Amino acid sequence: MNIDPFYLRVDNPDENRANADLGEEDRRLPKSDFGDYCPVTYVNSGFMQKGNPEMEVTVFGKTYTFAGEKEMEEFKFNPTKFMIVKNGAASLPLAPPAPKVMVLGVKGAGITTQINNICSKYKLESLNLKEAFLQKLADMKQERRRRRLLNRGFRPPLPADEETGEVPPDPEINDDPEDFDKEANEREAFRSVFDKNKGLVIDGTWNGFPEETV
Repeated sequence: MNIDPFYLRVDNPDENRANADLGEEDRRLPKSDFGDYCPVTYVNSGFMQKGNPEMEVTVFGKTYTFAGEKEMEEFKFNPTKFMIVKNGAASLPLAPPAPKVMVLGVKGAGITTQINNICSKYKLESLNLKEAFLQKLADMKQERRRRRLLNRGFRPPLPADEETGEVPPDPEINDDPEDFDKEANEREAFRSVFDKNKGLVIDGTWNGFPEETV
């Protein structure tokens, strides 16, 4: 900021009112162009997610609300990425996200046929949610294994089994640490299977998951 005093930054909270501090008769602060929705979620993933009123910051006198603390900190680090600019990530009027239509039904109900009909008529792509989700989980697990292996460096492999001749998996590399947040990883994987730029018709059949997998 010493180099560029006009660098875009969040208003000083000590000098601004917050909606949480206002009484019933006080006038609400002006909302941003994203309204009640989280700008970080919209720009990063293409989803419209309501912001938490307790997670808000002010820029140029307008209030931005966020889905969570992580999104709020990302916004505060670089507000410009999420502001309304001509050549940036968003512009006015805000375009609605590409449609995501989920089709549900029991086995044999013709879900695949209906999805194909919708995709053909509206020029959308289909997505088998369960298959894409499991594949994403597997890819992320493989990437974590590769990262652990690179971080540890070279070490002679474990001795092969005398009966089978196979080298057993190394638990230090193969298994996630005890403090690994599996639920957070699943949420990240789930969201990442949706392409924010594509309209999708989703096969939402969601059953048969082993507990050790999901």
